Amino acid sequence: MANGTRGQIGTKQIRDFTISVNALITALKTSTANTWLLRQTYNLLRLTPSSTNNTPTQGDIWYDSLANINLQEAGYTNTLLKRQGNAGWVGSTVRMISVGTTGDFGATNDVVDGYVNDADVQAAITGATFTNGRASVTPANNKTLYQGQIYAPAGYLYFALQDNVAGRIQLS
Repeated sequence: MANGTRGQIGTKQIRDFTISVNALITALKTSTANTWLLRQTYNLLRLTPSSTNNTPTQGDIWYDSLANINLQEAGYTNTLLKRQGNAGWVGSTVRMISVGTTGDFGATNDVVDGYVNDADVQAAITGATFTNGRASVTPANNKTLYQGQIYAPAGYLYFALQDNVAGRIQLS
């Protein structure tokens, strides 16, 4: 998979996320500093942007000047939501949500098809010079042949040994 490690959610991350959500719910239920407003059929929590909370205590939730919503839990400040420009969530392709080793969510791994459907990548594969069944490929427009992808036009089966490195087998 391109752009980093494969992301999987394990039982520890699910448990930690559940604890975080439960702490958030508990903090919201007991909060008197924020106002709950009833609008139609749902509740709305209104947080006022403020500077960074320099001395947060367990259960504090605040909306900082960078437009992040934070929660203080077990001595750590956890950013629950980041503003739109969060590089971990922004991209031009479909992404897979993953959980890092510290429990942060991100979407830096592209979801790619197993079969090469892109004409630029196909052209790079078929136009490459193969030596001993192997070739480096350079698709146009900064595109990538991703490890594990295959392509099978008439006569050959091409497969990506790693990003932008293809192998081929002649079909009979």
